[in-house]
Amino acid sequence: MKSFDILDALTDMDDDILLRAAEDPPKRYYVWLRGFQKAAAACLICVLVFTALVATDAIAMETGLRWTVRYREDKVTWLFKDGVEQEGDLPNYEPTWLPEGYVWDREYSGPTRDKSISYRNLYDDGGWIWFDYMQITDKQTYYLGSLDKGTYEKETVEINGLPGELYTYVDDPDSGYLIWIDKHNCMVFLLGFDSGTEDAIRIAESVTLMEEE
Repeated sequence: MKSFDILDALTDMDDDILLRAAEDPPKRYYVWLRGFQKAAAACLICVLVFTALVATDAIAMETGLRWTVRYREDKVTWLFKDGVEQEGDLPNYEPTWLPEGYVWDREYSGPTRDKSISYRNLYDDGGWIWFDYMQITDKQTYYLGSLDKGTYEKETVEINGLPGELYTYVDDPDSGYLIWIDKHNCMVFLLGFDSGTEDAIRIAESVTLMEEE
């Protein structure tokens, strides 16, 4: 077995450990992002047994950030590799277009180089949009914990040329999540929406790196 195959096998083993560690996330009222350090190396035989039991949809990238996507009963998990340590403050990204009626509500900057912004609908108390992003600096996971198998549909998309996936609920197709990735800058973006997929894609395409004041 080649050395990079062994490394990938060891990396895959981490997923179960990372998922167990993720069972007690920070208390936020929406999808969360969190990074975890790589677990200690273990027996290669155990790795091979474990990886044989887990169905994996792997996306191999040519350069920059790489990731593996796992679809389980109650969540979709993105396990990232090859993130690069960044210098300076977390870049400031924001959507520059929102559907009519949506206004800024609050924002949160996390300890793992991530930021979340929520928007509320002035005309609908239950209307919401959440924009989150995270800079991958090491092995980290990012999971959508409210997507049970059979409750959503998945579509591969591109946002300004960046690869992504669109998840919409079967019983409410106007609501869902949109995730897209800038592999060269090690940035992961997530949009939670209830305003329809066309608006969600338009919001995502409007996300801009804001200049410092």
